Amino acid sequence: MRLSTFSLLCLAILGFGSSVPGNQAKSDCENIGGTLAVAFTSELTTLGIVTGGLKGAVTATILEQSPGEDGTMNAQLEHVYVTEAGDVLHTADQAVLVPVNASTALMTEQSVIISGTGKFEGATGTLESTGVVDFAHGQVTLRYRGQICGGQ
Repeated sequence: MRLSTFSLLCLAILGFGSSVPGNQAKSDCENIGGTLAVAFTSELTTLGIVTGGLKGAVTATILEQSPGEDGTMNAQLEHVYVTEAGDVLHTADQAVLVPVNASTALMTEQSVIISGTGKFEGATGTLESTGVVDFAHGQVTLRYRGQICGGQ
């Protein structure tokens, strides 16, 4: 079962940037995507850089963790994105980590935009992220995509 889950997640990561029919933006929405490269600054927080539509910096705070089925780990997080222009986006997130070995896990994350400032004031939308957590080196690398609607 683990190989099957691992294979599916790898395929999801490889195909993550592909176009999905019916996933076009609404008239006031923007499709965005990019990467996150972050490092743990404490046991429950990360700090790093973002490329793509949210280019700038990002912090994440783990709010809650609980064991899932088949050795997985569920986590509730919040992210704060600050773009190079100074616009701020806050998200509430649900993540699932699937262990690959003792120090590495594959991670999928669903994020809901909860608030923002600047061009993100009044914005709504969701982001999906997938990637790898390297606990041995305290690093996380994710690819994200999503849709931001409204705002300024």
